[in-house]
Amino acid sequence: MLVLVVVLACGSLGVPSPDHRLERDGAHAARAGDAAAPRGSPATHARAVIRFALGRQADALIAGDERGWLRDVDPSLTIEMHRLYRNLRGLRISGWVTDPAGPAAWQTGPVWDTDVRIRVCFTGPTCTRGRAAAGVPPELSTDLLTARTAWRVTGDRALLVRFSFDTGARLPSRPTPWERGTLAFAAGRRVIVAAPRGGLRPAAWLAAAERAAVVADRFVLTEPRMGSYLVFLAGRREWRTWFSAFTDRDVLGYALRPSSTSGFIVIDTTKVRADARGETVLRHEMAHIATRFGPSTRVGEWATEGIAEYVAWTGRPVSAYDRTGDARAVAAKIGWTRQLDLQWSRSSVDRSGYYGMGFFAMRCLSETFGEARMLDFFDRMAHGGRGPAQASGEAFGTSWAAAERGCAPRIKAWLSR
Repeated sequence: MLVLVVVLACGSLGVPSPDHRLERDGAHAARAGDAAAPRGSPATHARAVIRFALGRQADALIAGDERGWLRDVDPSLTIEMHRLYRNLRGLRISGWVTDPAGPAAWQTGPVWDTDVRIRVCFTGPTCTRGRAAAGVPPELSTDLLTARTAWRVTGDRALLVRFSFDTGARLPSRPTPWERGTLAFAAGRRVIVAAPRGGLRPAAWLAAAERAAVVADRFVLTEPRMGSYLVFLAGRREWRTWFSAFTDRDVLGYALRPSSTSGFIVIDTTKVRADARGETVLRHEMAHIATRFGPSTRVGEWATEGIAEYVAWTGRPVSAYDRTGDARAVAAKIGWTRQLDLQWSRSSVDRSGYYGMGFFAMRCLSETFGEARMLDFFDRMAHGGRGPAQASGEAFGTSWAAAERGCAPRIKAWLSR
């Protein structure tokens, strides 16, 4: 059974126009702007007061002030906005930056339809504006949302009368778990476990997740590290819908790192439980977050999955590794002799074996040169943009060919067990 990582972006994602910022000076600026709201046209005035209401709502959300969050909400939306508030607060929301579009030219009020772009951050990082990652459309991000809203503007007051997240077909990362339904939470020192309320029990997974986080934290490669690991427990329905769903039947869980300030883990609870095996899956997925957090560059799957497997199995003997048979089959199939940076196979039949070969590569590099230098090697590739040849010379002080020659006998011995 396999564990899959999806890395969509290599940097902070932004949205194109000025926003109400969550820092204190931004809040004061929003209030000052409201007092001087231009009245040149009804549409200009409406946008100004809607922007102010959104800013005041964001401040209340971050401060844990539910009354303030609902202050500019029509009573007909109270239940839905209460549900969203509880979900976001349960995930330790730390940033909610909004950017409303201007009302369409044909609108005359007093109800104004407005699309709102929302940048959301959790468990520590603030949402600051940054350039979009090259080649990554904003709609691929799970921390950049679009809400369709309508506001009734009366004088200098805007009241939210309609709110829904855009879940159109062009948004492949929708829906996120917090958009729909009500979540239940179990929070520890380093982990927040969330699941649909009334079904799965997050508390049953917390101890295993906390132990996995302790291990993963040893391998964090960037500072500051991210806040709590966010683990979502998916039942059958959630697995088929959350984050656009992964339908590969071999996948037990995946890590999604859509930007430099966020990361999520989803576990398929129909296939794995909160036992030793489940803890290994959690270690693997948390390793993806720990080793790739922050702006990063493209790295071959052999190294990305290899280091995640290394973290998942750290502290245990190679003889206990459960993919050795699959790796042996792949090695025989491709006539493997010594290459460590193998080209990844897209075939699900061979994938487990390639995970194993990646693990053996990273394990051998660690045992040959020491764990610290192996991590430096990976860091130079993941965050420095080096290829294996350059990273090997810088981290190991030897050529990549020599490192491969040195590892070949050891890996062959592991494969023969």
